[in-house]
Amino acid sequence: SSSSSSSYSSFYAQQELISSQNLLKDLCSMPFEDLCLTERGRMIGTQIATLLLQDCGDDFPAVKRLSTILQSRCASYFTGQDLILYNAKKMLESELNSHNSNPIQRKNVCEAAVSMIDSQVIPQIISQILSPELSNPLSDQNKYQTCFLWEFCDLLGRLGSHRLIPSIALACAKQIDPDGLTENLFEYGLIRHKKSALNFYQSGDVSPSHHHTSGTHNPSSLYRAKLFCYNCVLSSFEQLLPNISLSQPNENLNTSPTSSNSVPIQLTEAFKEALNKDDKFFEWIFYDWLLSHHSPLLNSYMISIKSQLVQVFLEERHRLDLLWHFYLQNQKFEEAAKVLKLLACCEGPPPNATAVATGWPQDIQDRLRYLTYAICHLSQSNKRVDPQMVRDLEDTKEVAELQLQIKESLKSQYKVFGELDNRLLNLSELYNKYAEPHELFECCLLILRCGQYNDEALPKEFWRRLIDREGQSGDNWKTFRGAGKVKSWTSQFYPSPIVFPIPFICETLIEKEMTDSDYFRSSNLIEFDAAWVAKEMNAGGVGIAELYYIYSSLEAQKQSTKNGFIFYLLLIITDLLTFWSVIDRNGFLGSVSQEEITKISETIAVIPNSPRPFVEEYQRRLINLSNSRVSSDVHSRFNPFTTRIIA
Repeated sequence: SSSSSSSYSSFYAQQELISSQNLLKDLCSMPFEDLCLTERGRMIGTQIATLLLQDCGDDFPAVKRLSTILQSRCASYFTGQDLILYNAKKMLESELNSHNSNPIQRKNVCEAAVSMIDSQVIPQIISQILSPELSNPLSDQNKYQTCFLWEFCDLLGRLGSHRLIPSIALACAKQIDPDGLTENLFEYGLIRHKKSALNFYQSGDVSPSHHHTSGTHNPSSLYRAKLFCYNCVLSSFEQLLPNISLSQPNENLNTSPTSSNSVPIQLTEAFKEALNKDDKFFEWIFYDWLLSHHSPLLNSYMISIKSQLVQVFLEERHRLDLLWHFYLQNQKFEEAAKVLKLLACCEGPPPNATAVATGWPQDIQDRLRYLTYAICHLSQSNKRVDPQMVRDLEDTKEVAELQLQIKESLKSQYKVFGELDNRLLNLSELYNKYAEPHELFECCLLILRCGQYNDEALPKEFWRRLIDREGQSGDNWKTFRGAGKVKSWTSQFYPSPIVFPIPFICETLIEKEMTDSDYFRSSNLIEFDAAWVAKEMNAGGVGIAELYYIYSSLEAQKQSTKNGFIFYLLLIITDLLTFWSVIDRNGFLGSVSQEEITKISETIAVIPNSPRPFVEEYQRRLINLSNSRVSSDVHSRFNPFTTRIIA
């Protein structure tokens, strides 16, 4: 019939030759004109010829005779190249069904079959892939699985020769676009405009300055054809993944296992074979495939690849959590530090991230850890590092530590955790939103120090309120004294004259002690260690000499105050001198003169109406000091002092 609408269902009188229901359906619906004149029609004719050859089974003489007949009588549907493809595929099928095969034989058969697919045969494969029925975006994607390339690669994978698949599939991809149209579009779309490569090719958007033609096919059809070739490779990789653990971040694909047949080595060899083909478009698709599995193992492999395109890809995909690892692998410590700081300061994975970014900071602890890593890696750089960059990182880390301390102080108030975890706040936000409203006085003081606050009034107010609150936190003042708070404060704030005003703190603690201490209320001073504050400050880092002169200045400033304060100061100074003479005799002798001790001894004589319990305790301690096991040099300093007080 010459009608284009005629169907040739009657052609299948011998349906026993046709094993493919899809082929039967396509042929029944195809007009004769299309069967003769279209590439799809030629494909169907080739498939029918192939089925006839398959019906010969392993009778190779029959196959040879039939193939000769087909080539002479049906040259449009069956050529010498079709015979080569048939023989290559038949070799793999026979080997797959063989019961006497061994790994070496299988490897040799697979290599021989692949060697038959040369540059003269590949155009035959490509013509099938580029047929309108397959390259049409609306076509059934399952039809691709009837293509020779898909079936051939599947057989190679089932025979365990995954490393051979990239060589044939990527060779086809390369010949699909001999003019380099997709390669030019890749450079134009990705490098210059930072577009998503997949969206770029799918849209078929071509800049006028980069408009080329590759035969009769537009960029979109070329893209889909190349993507099919890439999918053949990626599908072979997928066959290996179920045999390894994808969730172990410490497992390394580059570590040689004891067995040469281990799956990681197979996968690594296949990866390397694919990447050696120098196909940037495939590399991009391959990196997307690695990310799509959300596997620490595959991510680790990707950042180990020595390719500039990995860096571009991770930047395009906003995967900063992997990018800093990539820089670290390549000894680019300064770049790694910059990315780590960006990670620490970000507000979470960007909305256009293509994968679940498990390495993005989840809380303030993660952000602080990234800043610590940045400073650490920056110190490893062999290049000269910008000092300002180091200072900025250290300042940012200090603010992050404050934010973490505020979060820890507000453990019971879960509603504030969101903002404290979601981003790094500045000092003003930390102070005005959290530290000051919640009366976190220590955090307020740290913020003032970090911000280099230089007004003494506000820190002193915070210390007064902090000491008042801490002194009431226990059952009595003795609980506060035993908590080691003064030592902790000293370690945290010293030296910082504005934020840690030692004279003011010592004076405030003396007044608090005289008000709340059971020792003073009962006048029972025998077990009272008057210099406990000075000792804790000394343990926190303040020198004894500095503490001695601070308390001496307080004593001089308080001559006109009530007698109890002066006596307490005398007790403190006496105990401090005793402590000093024991732990640092040379320092004591070099710092405290005879005149200073004499001056202290005369202080009590000028105080009228001296409270008897204080005087008696003062005398007892001086006598104990005179009888203590210190050197004669120390005794000689104290003897005049002791004699005068006792008298």
